[in-house]
Amino acid sequence: MRPFYDISQNGDLILDNRFSQTLQFKIASVARFFNRHFALSSLLLEKYKILLELKVGQNISEVKAAEVKTDSQMDGPLSLCTEHPQNIYLRNYEKNKMLIKAIAQRCQEKGIRLVLVCAETDAYIPEVEKIDRNIDPTFNPDFFESDLENYAKSLGIEFFGLQKAFRKEYKKNQTLLRWSHWNYEGHKLVAQTLIEKLTPTIPLNKKYGDK
Repeated sequence: MRPFYDISQNGDLILDNRFSQTLQFKIASVARFFNRHFALSSLLLEKYKILLELKVGQNISEVKAAEVKTDSQMDGPLSLCTEHPQNIYLRNYEKNKMLIKAIAQRCQEKGIRLVLVCAETDAYIPEVEKIDRNIDPTFNPDFFESDLENYAKSLGIEFFGLQKAFRKEYKKNQTLLRWSHWNYEGHKLVAQTLIEKLTPTIPLNKKYGDK
């Protein structure tokens, strides 16, 4: 949720690269080096993701067998999906919208087609949505998809979201579609969704490079 831009005193977007000085970024940079140069490291990471998927599946099964109740409010970026958003995430969400608007304006100036795609949250899984609603009854799993769709319309750009598509696929096959990022099945679904959304608007009878 933290964009790499900030807002200047006169309201303009300015590049914010302070993230590169954090310990988390430096550790990630070292990890990327090993991933690029050592095949075993990449293999172990892949195996870890598979184990993570199995663990997530086990956790979901446990949730089905027990009610999860808490009186605390939603923390983190998902608080935006409730009626009690945390201020820091609310500010950063508005910064992201400003960045989207700037990109849309530049694309329009250059005659470039822009399609805004909204990724899903873990609440595409009904059991996870249930947990989130127990934390905060005002939780709306489709908030980002509906809010950004309206924002895209106000900018005159195209939009489609993945939340409802992921939920529909999960209910159909009961298959997890992501670990920390999309897994193999998730990538297949995203690819198919892109094909279905974009193909009708692409003139396939033109040669590559034609306008």
